[in-house]
Amino acid sequence: PEGAVYQSLENMDYDAWRDMLEINLLAPFKVATAFHDHMAASGLQLHVLMSSGLASIEDNVGGSYAYRSSKAGLNMLASGMGREWDDVITIAMAPGWCRTDLGGADAPVDTADSVRAQQALFAQLSQADSGRYLDFNGATVAY
Repeated sequence: PEGAVYQSLENMDYDAWRDMLEINLLAPFKVATAFHDHMAASGLQLHVLMSSGLASIEDNVGGSYAYRSSKAGLNMLASGMGREWDDVITIAMAPGWCRTDLGGADAPVDTADSVRAQQALFAQLSQADSGRYLDFNGATVAY
């Protein structure tokens, strides 16, 4: 929801936070579990949960609590699914600070460049990568 990303500890809109959790955490869980068997039977066998660098607890600089917590929860799902599902590679992907409506015009990463890098990375992943939190260049992001 618009405006919820930059809420502070002192100013939190709980309805917006719930909406963000529904969109960024619960919906991806529902999709992943509903389509797991189909993904396992597919040729690619890859499930990417679209996270954010802002989800890193270790690299937390504060602010954006609703967004950060929703994406940190998503990372937990990727980690758990990666451990439990040995028939599908599951990762949390931080696509970079991209020029989008959310990232803004001044973001340093071109969206098309991020997508191309992600596609190249996906082709190199193996089951050993399942459960990892990666950026679009394949570097490990600290949980």
